[in-house]
Amino acid sequence: MVLRQFDVPSEEEWIDALGLVPEQVGGEEWVRRLEVATDSGHRLELTYDVPGNSIYCRWRHDDLALLVITREGARRLLVYSGRGEAHLLIEFEAEGLAGSLSIQVLPEIRIVDKLLFV
Repeated sequence: MVLRQFDVPSEEEWIDALGLVPEQVGGEEWVRRLEVATDSGHRLELTYDVPGNSIYCRWRHDDLALLVITREGARRLLVYSGRGEAHLLIEFEAEGLAGSLSIQVLPEIRIVDKLLFV
């Protein structure tokens, strides 16, 4: 399988949208983890691996995992905010499949996942 380059936001884009920057995981420069907590006790963890074109997303409330998504074929990660909301958009493309994972992280977490045959 041929994978495209996985484009991710710059530190400035992270700061502009969320006021924080994802941390390195295990000393790996291109593997990063972001954790965002809401006022209602929900937490979103997003780990992305640029050379591996993959993401791991876990949404939890206290110690209960509500949703876990692991996906390969990531090609672009965007972060943006406005009108009191902050969002992540991850686009995917692999042989015969394309889709997106749209995540509102603030003020509350909402996730829309689409993966379809092309």
